Amino acid sequence: MNWYIYIFLSKIFDSTTTLIGKSIFNSHKISPISLWMLNCYIAGFFTLLFGLTQPTFGLIPGHSIPWLSIFIMMILYGFGSVFFYIAIEMIDASKMAIISASSTVFAILSCVIFLNESLNTLQYIGGTIILLGIIVTTISKSKIKFGKGEIYALIGSALFGLQTANDKILLRDFGSNYYLFIAFLLPPLLISVFYFKHARGIPTTLKTIGLPLMLVYGFAFAIQAILFYIGLNLTNSVSLLVILNLSGRVLTVILSILILKETRFLWQKIIGTGIVIVGLLVLALK
Repeated sequence: MNWYIYIFLSKIFDSTTTLIGKSIFNSHKISPISLWMLNCYIAGFFTLLFGLTQPTFGLIPGHSIPWLSIFIMMILYGFGSVFFYIAIEMIDASKMAIISASSTVFAILSCVIFLNESLNTLQYIGGTIILLGIIVTTISKSKIKFGKGEIYALIGSALFGLQTANDKILLRDFGSNYYLFIAFLLPPLLISVFYFKHARGIPTTLKTIGLPLMLVYGFAFAIQAILFYIGLNLTNSVSLLVILNLSGRVLTVILSILILKETRFLWQKIIGTGIVIVGLLVLALK
């Protein structure tokens, strides 16, 4: 199967997890941090099962454990997810999808700063267009309005984007399947130290939502990550990968409007999505 099919399928599962998360918050009064921790552990379990079926699962032979990079990953993914899940609870899934496109900008900046990659004129233009799309989405009554939910979404996207360079460093030492397993397992363990009350609330969260739905949620969460890394390992065309990533943004917005009935500021979301898509397409150009 071609790599772009893996990426496209990954985006379908990515949109599915966003919609499931938002529907859970619409139906239940639960802690977003407890939900994220529980989902990570379930996704990590499915990732472990998949990894054990593969020929290699662990540290690449001859490589040492990059402890500093692992700790940075725990911080960026951990706190990024905390902000992200709190934002999902507070704002529409469609708006969340648009704002999260900013992670692409932060990903490019992290690669420039930490991996010494160059930033060209098109990337400056694309990043500016994406920020314009986010501003259009957050305009309320002719004013730019960033509420707590929008700010949390932007911070979470920034932390996820900054982790991109660190991901590239870690994948030099770990097989992708093993890395996915520790990326699901370790960040919630770190966050448990700071949010112990939320960690203790995991059993209550599971009881409230129900095991069947959480298994579906965690499975979709794991599958989207596995498919993405399979596709990433099969291609050298990062620009095309960025373009295919657009499918996830657009699909989430469309499904949020159709399934979750998120029709508030509909035209504003459509225009904002269009602007973000243009920005991402510009980033994909060479």
